[in-house]
Amino acid sequence: MPESVAHHFLSSPCDIISSMIRKEEYPKQLFGLIIEYAKKKSEISGLELIETIKNHTPIYYLIGNYDWEFKEDSIYWKEFLERSNDGEDLVELVYDMYIKNYQEFSNHKWFGCFRYRFVEDEKGNGIVKMHFLNDRSSKEGPLASSQKEKRLEELKELFKDVKKNHPKAKYVQGGSWLYNLESYKRLFPKEYINNMKSIYPKPQMLVIWGQFINSEWGINRERAERFLEKLEKCKTEEDLKNVFEFIELFPKCDIEHFYDFYSKI
Repeated sequence: MPESVAHHFLSSPCDIISSMIRKEEYPKQLFGLIIEYAKKKSEISGLELIETIKNHTPIYYLIGNYDWEFKEDSIYWKEFLERSNDGEDLVELVYDMYIKNYQEFSNHKWFGCFRYRFVEDEKGNGIVKMHFLNDRSSKEGPLASSQKEKRLEELKELFKDVKKNHPKAKYVQGGSWLYNLESYKRLFPKEYINNMKSIYPKPQMLVIWGQFINSEWGINRERAERFLEKLEKCKTEEDLKNVFEFIELFPKCDIEHFYDFYSKI
């Protein structure tokens, strides 16, 4: 990736996100990375750029739809098409729509940096699905060694809540690039971490793009620069599968391992 392009996306005042920005608001540079990925995907695959953005990035979701099921009559998608056809810069366009239509999901119950969803599989087994978000309570970052005990206490409280409100829960399941990090894996029982499946990243979903966000919700410059450098060299679809530094990992195990693990804290 030419230095001028990387500079355009990665050198701006929002490299460090202030505490005034809403909890889950992504920096503009992330949209630059997504659009660059879409351009390279379009070049390699032969797909039109707009089709690539629709099918292979999370842009449809982020511009205001907040729904992963594509709808042709979406007012947000129609606006995006009209403005892109008028020649607006794609990064500026999608970021403008994202900010204008931003929704914060405040109905979630958080345990510090963690929350969960309770669902049932096709056999009726109760599954707890884990989610993580930096609560910005520490300048060192949520996974720093100094924050380990705090994270463990949060998880202990979370599983107390699960046990109380969802006694039929049988499994715990996760899915994130974060499971590549020892600082994250150490927060969970070994039975969970030792049972992880991996898949190639799905760039159309938000989860894999989280690896470019730093602990202050700015862009992780070094990781983003490495991504752009690798992206520039991509020649095939197989190359594109390997452009992300971290893959997605999906652990799963019996919930009793979690109850036992946090009972000892």
